[in-house]
Amino acid sequence: NCIDWVIKYNYGECFSFYMPHGITADREGNVWVTDVALHQVFKFTPQSRTQPALVLGEKFVPRDDDYHFCKPSAVAVLASGDFFVADGYCNARVVKFARDGSKILQWGKRSNGRFGDSAFVLNVPHALALAEDRGELCVADRERGRVACFRADSGAFSGAFRSWLVGPKLYSVAYAPVDGGRLYIVNGPRLSAVPSRGYVIDYASGRLVDTFAPAGGFSSPHDVAVSPDGGSIYVAELDPHRVYKFADGRNGTKEPGVNVTHAKPTATVGK
Repeated sequence: NCIDWVIKYNYGECFSFYMPHGITADREGNVWVTDVALHQVFKFTPQSRTQPALVLGEKFVPRDDDYHFCKPSAVAVLASGDFFVADGYCNARVVKFARDGSKILQWGKRSNGRFGDSAFVLNVPHALALAEDRGELCVADRERGRVACFRADSGAFSGAFRSWLVGPKLYSVAYAPVDGGRLYIVNGPRLSAVPSRGYVIDYASGRLVDTFAPAGGFSSPHDVAVSPDGGSIYVAELDPHRVYKFADGRNGTKEPGVNVTHAKPTATVGK
């Protein structure tokens, strides 16, 4: 079911990215991009698609302070326009900003070599998902193999999901306010006995609802997104360079590992 998609817009056409990593569209039609080589975050508006309307961070300057990032990986935007940045590959933190780009708060810390029981230790906060109906922000804590959720207003820890079914790494997370709330996650490259695939998790209970993958499984899924109604799931894969679209196959809550159905992709874009 490979299809050809028509490109409607090119963001940054008159602007040079180096290693764009995360892309987010907010409800006002703005598009946010993180660049892990530039150590910057960019906001493009519908009126400004060729040049960013807002730039955070200093070009090619990685630091850990109020005005810099170090390989920021993702952005999530509230309905108010306030937003969060996952910072990222070398700063173990999440930073909240007002819509004008002024810093509000941050949380997260590096590991000292042992994770212990600290909920605030982040080892590559790689992706963000807003559960705005619950007032929470969830973080794909990649190298800890978990989704950690925090209060969006204060950064207070709310809870975490981790499972041997997913494996030691968890690359991305998305959220849809359906059936009481669903998390959609992907677990990264096929490097262990655990298959590379997507998982649907019941937000309240942490129980596995469903899994999804193309025929033969994923090779290196890197990011996941879901439509607000949960009807379409999108996965970006690094190798091969593809974007998959899955039709949602929700069949009610299932016990982890028991009779889990596999949704098949309805469209594929890429090589």
